[in-house]
Amino acid sequence: MEHLKLFEEFKDKVTYEMSGPPPRHLWRYKADFTDDMSSWGYEHTSLTKKTDMLMVEDENLETAKTKKAKKYNIPIHSYKDAFKKKDKLYTITMRKKRMGDIMSKLGEK
Repeated sequence: MEHLKLFEEFKDKVTYEMSGPPPRHLWRYKADFTDDMSSWGYEHTSLTKKTDMLMVEDENLETAKTKKAKKYNIPIHSYKDAFKKKDKLYTITMRKKRMGDIMSKLGEK
């Protein structure tokens, strides 16, 4: 029941997790990055199957979180890429979520 409540809380938001620090010339601390992401409609969560994307310092680095994201087919983006494409990433992710909602409702009938 707790998992369902968590899903309902984040279903209209794009969720992300972070691995490594963001570029210091853009954000001094991770908290600054999360504040910016929040203002753009993104929600910081832990890395689960329901997480929409993983933000990393370098997309070529192999970490425990990148391995887990790959296992769950979660898109991985660098902080810089997320910053440059924040609106596009948000729109694409929300469309996928909406389509998933529609498909699951069609499957219920």
